[in-house]
Parts: sequence; C-alpha cells; structure tokens
Amino acid sequence: MKKPWLGVTFLLVLAISGCSKDDATPSKTATATWAGAGAVARPLLLELAASPASFENVRVRVTGRYGVIPAPVCSGVLRLPPSTWALTDAGVVTRAAGLETVVLPLAPDELTMEVEGFWRRWEGLVGCGNSAVASTVWYLEVQRILSPNPIERATLTPLGWVGASETPESGTLVHPTVPYLTPTPLPSATPLVAVPAAPTPLPSPTNTTIPSPLATPTPSATSFMSPLATPTHGSNMDATVTPWPTFTALPTWSFQASPTASAIPSAVTIHMGFLAADEIVHETLEVLETHRWHWNGSVGDVITITVACAQDVDVELVLNDPEGRRLVRQGDRPAGQTETATAIELTRNGDYVIMIREVDGTAGSYALLIMVPGSPPIVFPGNLEFGDQVVKILPANTAHIWHFSADAGDTIKLTLEPNPESDGVMVLYGPEGLGDLIAEIDSGRAGQIEQRSLQLTVSGYYAVYVTEASGTAGSYRLSLNQ
Repeated sequence: MKKPWLGVTFLLVLAISGCSKDDATPSKTATATWAGAGAVARPLLLELAASPASFENVRVRVTGRYGVIPAPVCSGVLRLPPSTWALTDAGVVTRAAGLETVVLPLAPDELTMEVEGFWRRWEGLVGCGNSAVASTVWYLEVQRILSPNPIERATLTPLGWVGASETPESGTLVHPTVPYLTPTPLPSATPLVAVPAAPTPLPSPTNTTIPSPLATPTPSATSFMSPLATPTHGSNMDATVTPWPTFTALPTWSFQASPTASAIPSAVTIHMGFLAADEIVHETLEVLETHRWHWNGSVGDVITITVACAQDVDVELVLNDPEGRRLVRQGDRPAGQTETATAIELTRNGDYVIMIREVDGTAGSYALLIMVPGSPPIVFPGNLEFGDQVVKILPANTAHIWHFSADAGDTIKLTLEPNPESDGVMVLYGPEGLGDLIAEIDSGRAGQIEQRSLQLTVSGYYAVYVTEASGTAGSYRLSLNQ
C-alpha cells in the first residue's frame, strides 16, 4: 500500500514546493551552472525548494524517493495543481508530473529515482470548494527517468495495478487511486529559511501492524515532525540535512475505519479500447472517472483529436506517446465547449494513450473523434439547449455535428432552414453515437425547410448531423425546441 506520509503531508507538500502568493527569493548558487532555459542543472531538492525562481524553465536532473500524492477529502469541487506524484530527499517533498502511465502502475513506494525534466511554475486555485485560494505551485515536469531504467513491473496486488505495457480488455479497471486519507491538522511548519533547533527525537513506533488500505490514518499532531523543520544550514547554504525518517521510525499511528469511507468514491481509470479514424464515440464519465482510449500510431502520422462535452461538463484531454511521454494536455476551454488538439505529428510507432477526464471530477457525457489527413471535415460547433436558434456558415464538403442533452419522454422539434440555394440534410443520432440512427430528415429540395418532431425514449447525449447534400458551401439556421 502507499505510505501514509504523503497523505499526511499534503498541505506541507504545497508549502515546500512553492505554493504561495510570492516567489521565493534566491538565496544561494545552484550546485551546477547553466546557460538559460533548456540547459541541464543538477540541484538538490532542497535547492529547488529554497530558490525555485532561480531554476524556472531550466532542465534539471534530481534524485529522490518516489511516492504518490493522494487527493484529500473534499465534499465540493477539488482544485489541485497538475502534479500527481512526488520525490522526497532529506525531508524535502517536491511535486512532479509526467510519465504517469509508467510510474503510477510500476514504481513501488520509496523507490530511489533519478529523473530529468523542466522546473515549472503553475498558478491557479488550490483547495476545496469556496476555500480554494489563488496560489503559485512549483513542480518538476518529468520527461525522462534515468535510473532505474527500466522500472521493474509491479507485482499484481489486490488494488489491481496494471503494468504500462499491458493492454487490458475493454471496459476493465486500469487502476484505482489510493484511498483518500483524512489526517488531523498539523501544527504550523517552521519556515524553510529559519535555522531550527535540533529536532526532538521521534518516538519509537508502537503500531507494527500493517494497516488496511481502507483504514484512515490519524497522526498525532503533537509528535509529528514537519519535514520543513528538518534541514539546518549555514550562510553558504551547504546543507547538513537530518535524513528523512524511514517508515519504521515514524511516530505511533492509530488506525480506525472512517465512518464516511463508504460515501467517498475512489477515482478510477477505465480502459475503453482502441479508436479508429473518423469514428465518433459517445461515452459518459462517472464521478471521479478517467477514460483511457488507445490509438495505434506510426511515425509521421498526423492526427487531430476533438472532444465535445455536455453543457455543464469541463473535460481535459491528455495524449501520451508509447513511451509514456506527454504530448498534449488540453483543457483550457470552459465547461460545455469543445476541446481540439490539432495536427499532432507522431514520432514513434506503437500504442498512443488518450485520456479523458472531467476537471472537477463530476459525471457527464462527451463525444470523441480522431481525424487524419483525408478525413471528411467534421466540426463540433457546440451544444444546443431547448429554445436555442443558431445561424452558421457551412464550408464546402463539411459536416457540423451539434449535441444536446435530453431525458426519456421529452418531445423535441428540430428545424433546419438552409439558404435558398442549399439542400440541407439533418440526421438525428441517439446517445450511442453514429451507430444509433434515430431519424434522417431530408426533403431532397434546395431551400426547403427540414423539420421533424420526435419523442425520445432514452436519456442521454444526442447528436444532430447537419450538411449540404451536394457538398457545396452554404449557410443555415438550426433550432431546437421542446
């Protein structure tokens, strides 16, 4: 199971990796020199924490012990930085992001790793619901694992971890997130720049029983020593660091079942299968669910990925190459708007992974499409709501696919009014996608208004396909009424 120290020190992680309103003032020279962004420096994790702005956008190489950062319990919208795992050295916890498809399923806790990547600044809201605050977080965007390489495949455990090179059957759980931890509040940490007194020796552990992964650790707030207070250093910042205590040296822990554990859903990743070019799939994300799709790519391929989502759904799109390197991470547009990653050139042969998740962890529907050169131009202009009337220009040989959400029993009225020279065609598809044909609405005459009233039999995310029969350019007015 994952060690409890990362769950207990969640807030400390934010503090030590630079989650603050202001940048830290550089206070020492890096271990290695560099000549600007992109050059490789070899700082200690302590140096990154003490002087984060000195290394911004610099390619660095660091060593530390691996661990996962579990998400804290939050009954509202949880907002977190992009990093999901961390490296620890001498009591300093440094956030990391990248290569999750490799490290999460394969790396064991406390594995000593040497990695290389860029030191990044992230700004945004951090926290739960209305308590989230605007913060600056420093983290390592990992691009290469230098040691150990390769990471040995993890042994299959009751949690169901799956190695990166495995492709499970469609619909299976890839890996659940470590159960949430609900630690008691910790005392305020001593600032990093202070020279603390010699730390009080940690008491010997009295609990030698391996805890259940479903249990909730409750650390002793009076005896836990913050890693922020561990390092001591002189004016030249040559650190003399008290080693981070091993798991067996932690203070006494008491474990008890959380009374609300059954009400807290666990985040999961579901393998959805392989995608084909020009195939539009409709799927629904459940709460805290990530969908993992696969694309068989070749060197030189160019693909465009488009994701449409329901009105109140805010999706994020991630594309990783066969080595686990992140090529695309896109989720800037507001809820209900389409995310498109355009003209991505593939540089390796193999299995590319496309991951779709809802930013706030809520449930919702989406439509996914991959296009290649030569694909018929398909555009997802957006969502329709009852009472909407939209006017659009339709380029030659192009199709527009609009989406709307409806409930079983709704009676809808679709109206397509093309310009007088255009022969508009309208097709309604059900929540299962383009294989779920409900009605094709086409009178076969130019300038004719196409109209149909229908009663829907299932709830879901519907698609309205609009094009011009002869492929010529034109314009149209589309309305949806209930």
